[in-house]
Amino acid sequence: IRYSPAKGINMLRIAIVDDEDTFCNIIYDIVNSYFSESDIKYTIEKFNSVAKLLESTGMFDIAFLDVEMPTKNGIQVGYDLKRMNPDIVLFIVTSHLSYLDDAMDLQVFRYLEKPVEKERVFRALDIITERETIVDFSSHGKLQKLKADQIVCIYTSLRKNYILTDTGTIIPTGYNIKRWKDIFRNNANFSSPHYSYLINLRYVSKIDNNQITVCCKNGNEMVIYASQRRISQFKKDFMQKMGERH
Repeated sequence: IRYSPAKGINMLRIAIVDDEDTFCNIIYDIVNSYFSESDIKYTIEKFNSVAKLLESTGMFDIAFLDVEMPTKNGIQVGYDLKRMNPDIVLFIVTSHLSYLDDAMDLQVFRYLEKPVEKERVFRALDIITERETIVDFSSHGKLQKLKADQIVCIYTSLRKNYILTDTGTIIPTGYNIKRWKDIFRNNANFSSPHYSYLINLRYVSKIDNNQITVCCKNGNEMVIYASQRRISQFKKDFMQKMGERH
């Protein structure tokens, strides 16, 4: 089994776009200090114009975009980057909150006010590296790979174990729930409401008493019943993750 953000993540390409070099350098120093303390492979590219960004080759995994720039604002640039890579993680950086609604429509990961707080960026990057971690596991005797963020839940049914993915696919796994809980013991995105289930909190769409609904990206849903002993802690875990989204 391999579960390590340092080893599991492929090269991360990070873009910082701000027409003011001072702010570009500040964000660069924060992001570089975060990743330099890990073994994650990464590159950071700085751009002081939208044209230079769009002329660059390849796709980016993370982008920090100043919202107020000549020719195109950061929201418009975000849509351009989303077309190239729908999975890109976007940070909008600004001195004003007037663009907040537009940022929400773009599904921006974080909205950062200037001056940017180092601790807040670090917390956000912690979440991203947890999501991007690649897990190796056995299925039908073959090695499979999934990002942690592609896993909606892991469950036991009729003494067999399965993974429900974000696309709605169900994959058998030879690892039992106890082993999966050990794999994700340091990943705060996962919580267990019942000894037979391990849920990625990002996919929880509804909690009604002890009834939990998880929803895949394609709209497929699964209803999971929590034990009375574990539902309280599960709700606490869920509320904490909800708080981190804002």
